[in-house]
Amino acid sequence: MGELDANNRLVKTEKLNRQASIRNSLSQWESSKQYEEFLRCIGRNRKILGQEFGDLTKLGQPITVDVIKFYIGRVLRKNGLNVDEEFWPYLVNFAIKDGVVDYKFLLERFKERAHVLTAFPSTVDPVHI
Repeated sequence: MGELDANNRLVKTEKLNRQASIRNSLSQWESSKQYEEFLRCIGRNRKILGQEFGDLTKLGQPITVDVIKFYIGRVLRKNGLNVDEEFWPYLVNFAIKDGVVDYKFLLERFKERAHVLTAFPSTVDPVHI
């Protein structure tokens, strides 16, 4: 029994270490120029992607994570960009509702993130002039 407990602890520790490593990598990526380019690319292609996802929905095709990865991945590759496989869940899972991706919500959030990158502060802090 002691060996089984030790193995379970080892597996849990490895899983926690892997999750921490992914979070660290994700944090670094979100602070990178590549992430900014990703958001800008999706922002520029948001309407086209929305139309494609809408057309698929009209045909009865559920918009799954794999569908999102395929279409967004295609747009990214055409623009010389790529997303590591381990980051996709963080980019898409927040928009999953009832087992499918709410693509309108997803694209709206990407639009907001891209806007934050390009927006200037609306007020100036007089202390820091």
